[in-house]
Amino acid sequence: MVRRRVIAPAALAALLALGAPATAEIKLKDYRELYLSGTDPGARQLIEDYLSGVRDGLLLGDATWSRWHKGFARFCHPEGTDLSTAGFIKLLNRKVLEGGSQGPWPDDIPLVAIVMVMMRDYFPCK
Repeated sequence: MVRRRVIAPAALAALLALGAPATAEIKLKDYRELYLSGTDPGARQLIEDYLSGVRDGLLLGDATWSRWHKGFARFCHPEGTDLSTAGFIKLLNRKVLEGGSQGPWPDDIPLVAIVMVMMRDYFPCK
């Protein structure tokens, strides 16, 4: 319990030291450094929590959008799709490796932009 109280502030300080904006925007380079190649469990947990919130916000926003626009949804994930935090991150890692329509993602792209493309590409509505 005490260790978690020390690590989380240390991870937050690391994000701030990397120049992450106060808006909590995480760039691809931050994701690579803090999550993919990082060894700090506090930083990894911070990224997981961030992505969990992004996922929840997108799904809730899309459901609300669909209700307001008579069933028009932007994302249609099949029932049974693993959208747990771990499953969501697995899909994101795949999309990061695939790159975008014009090649590899730039390091300064906001992670949420990749997530939006991922959701559109992996869960298109028919």
